[in-house]
Amino acid sequence: MSGAISSRRRILACSLVLLVAALGFGGNAEAEVPPRVSKVEVYRVHSGHARPIPVTRLIHVEVERVLEGIQQMTGTSFPQMPAEYFLFRFPTPVVLSDSPVGYPIREIAVTAPQSAWDPPRLLIRNGRNHWVEYRTDRPLTVLLDQLKERGL
Repeated sequence: MSGAISSRRRILACSLVLLVAALGFGGNAEAEVPPRVSKVEVYRVHSGHARPIPVTRLIHVEVERVLEGIQQMTGTSFPQMPAEYFLFRFPTPVVLSDSPVGYPIREIAVTAPQSAWDPPRLLIRNGRNHWVEYRTDRPLTVLLDQLKERGL
């Protein structure tokens, strides 16, 4: 009887190991961790004047989700920013693993659509102080709506 129980325990232990391996909880667990933004400062920029915006927990989490969803660089560089946009500064630069952004992120900007057919844009300032557009699978309208809810 004890041999049957011992065999069942071995089968159960092997099954658990195989299940864990099949679900990918091994060495890839770190790659799936979303970016952590320790602190974010948000500003509404209008005609070159930046006005600070209080950051709620919802805004903070949504910024993390936008960064986590970055998929590709569009190749578009913005030598001149639009008259109005939201600026997000990270006092502690954010490093994204498995991302097309190959440098620590210190600032991002989200522009509001210029027309009904124009999407909002995610811009990231690179090491040469150029703004480069990136695509994210997270809709930027969610973040813009949260900022608008605050009457900004």
